[in-house]
Amino acid sequence: MDLIYVQIISELKLWQLHLGLLVNFGLQKVEIERIPFTEKEKTIYENYDYIRDCSAQRDREILARLRDAILYVFEVHGLGYHDVTYRQILEKELDFQQIKYQNRTPIEVNYEGEIISVFKMKPFLIENRIICDIKALHEKIDFYDIAKIQSYLTGKDHNMNEAKNFSQQQRAMNRHEFLGTTTAAAAFTIVPRHVLGGPGFVPPSDKINLTMIGVGGQGIHDMSQFLQISEVQVVAVCDVAKYNHFSNAPTEETSGREPARQRVDQHYAQQSGNGSYTGCAAYADFYEMLEKETGIDAVAVATTDNLHAFAAMAAIKRGKHVYCQKPLTHDVWEARQLTLAAREKKVMTQMGNQGHAGEGNRLVVEWIADGAIGAVREAHCWTDRPAGWWPQGVDRPQETPSLPPTLDWDRWLGPAPLRSFHPIYAPFNWRGWWDFGTGALGDMGCHILDTPVWALNLGHPTSVQASSTPVNNETGPLASMVSYEFPARGKMPAAKLVWYDGGVMPARPAELEDGRRLGAYDGGCLFIGDKGKLMCAMFGDQARLIPESKMQAYKLPPKTIERVPGIYQDFINSIKTGKPACSNFEVSGPLTEIVLLGNLAVRMPGQRLLWDGEKMEVKNVPEANKFVKREYREGWSLL
Repeated sequence: MDLIYVQIISELKLWQLHLGLLVNFGLQKVEIERIPFTEKEKTIYENYDYIRDCSAQRDREILARLRDAILYVFEVHGLGYHDVTYRQILEKELDFQQIKYQNRTPIEVNYEGEIISVFKMKPFLIENRIICDIKALHEKIDFYDIAKIQSYLTGKDHNMNEAKNFSQQQRAMNRHEFLGTTTAAAAFTIVPRHVLGGPGFVPPSDKINLTMIGVGGQGIHDMSQFLQISEVQVVAVCDVAKYNHFSNAPTEETSGREPARQRVDQHYAQQSGNGSYTGCAAYADFYEMLEKETGIDAVAVATTDNLHAFAAMAAIKRGKHVYCQKPLTHDVWEARQLTLAAREKKVMTQMGNQGHAGEGNRLVVEWIADGAIGAVREAHCWTDRPAGWWPQGVDRPQETPSLPPTLDWDRWLGPAPLRSFHPIYAPFNWRGWWDFGTGALGDMGCHILDTPVWALNLGHPTSVQASSTPVNNETGPLASMVSYEFPARGKMPAAKLVWYDGGVMPARPAELEDGRRLGAYDGGCLFIGDKGKLMCAMFGDQARLIPESKMQAYKLPPKTIERVPGIYQDFINSIKTGKPACSNFEVSGPLTEIVLLGNLAVRMPGQRLLWDGEKMEVKNVPEANKFVKREYREGWSLL
């Protein structure tokens, strides 16, 4: 057999781009078959030592997704799990060329979302057979039709340029989508997106002047996406940290207002052709920035959850359009106020739950509306967070390390009560602390619960209750389960929605075939209807009726929901056209209320709370209402 290439793609999209590149790099033949397990064919497991040594969160994410992509390839082909490390497989079992890690990740990604270097590796070959992840193609062809997959990859059933053309249409790329797609090959090069065909020139007078509020890890990513949109001019950045110091990271000064400002200036300097640009301003106080930068059209907010509402509201009051990261706010009351303020000021808004702009959620909504599984009375959603991502279930530390000189700690705290600095809060691990973040549910609920809320047209729940591992007043629990009850909606029956986190999952449905994963590695949804079941991953991706025989028999309905070009471009388009973005605050505000009501229930474990959504009030347990709207530190007011 002539072996040309091995492609490993994770479950997180962008297979179109890689198929296009494979064609360009001379893909000739791909053989796909279910490989029986033998002693020699052992699963690539996980290089735990190396992942543990990578203290930079960005590096851990890249490695985790590389690992999961490889593991899934083996799972699809029926291989078992064995305690053989990634390094052993690479260097010994399959006689790979030796890879010396030297404190680097196998793949390095710059902040514009392009691969800048790939370790040179031989293809992943097992006894002269090539491995290909078939799940990445499920939206195009039948999941188990091996012959059709092979035909598709070798160009017999489709236009070979289709994938490449698809990639040229992308105006923005989500970081999780990009990092979730990895390819290992000898002397392999990734073509930058702008080389394949970027957007046209836009005169300065037509540009939207955008400022960034919060340029830590997520904020830097958001900024990089907006920089790729030709209609946008980033004119200022704001962060309470001049530099964010990540201990033991490859570079200490990875984010903060100065690195962000430098990246903006470098980006526009390269565009200008003369190598010079110094037009981006940097601030520590977003109120000061909004007063001084009078030419601002829009802001993008990516602070701690604790400050989302304050930064967004300050911009809305000044008539600025707002893109705000998820969750929209820290508590239920704040979400309602942002929704009302944006409506009053008639500004364009968008929350950063990128799945709402994606294909997966639209397919799930269309299938359920089509009656694919009948009337849905129950849905279950789950995530792997917080395990391995940030601490929860811990108490406040007693020691008081020195404050980094580049961090304005008082502004970082914002409206939260005063406490001493500790690196367990900043710059990354704040998410699990009640004063600053909203835990696993707040972080992932706006992604994963978005699918059933949209598909089932859920409004205010009538009740909510939670059970969890021990809860304290400092951090969220290690794991929790939250049950919502919703009334009937038009022709839709009353429904129950259950959330799980921390590794807790719903019972495995009997219809799911042995060997198939329920959802995806980091979470998913299961819809239970009168006529069947539907499962999907986060963002509605990989949606399938189960068992697979039902999927094969199902005739897909027409695509009736408008498709949009991505969460960032959709926001910019809304500013230009006046047409609301897909996850504007009229959509994402009520979603955030549902999500954060779950946190309220977690704070009142074991009690069934009766909820009056219009009044934002727990009717039967008055003491729970203190979590609807928190108390702010003196000197802070939202309205």
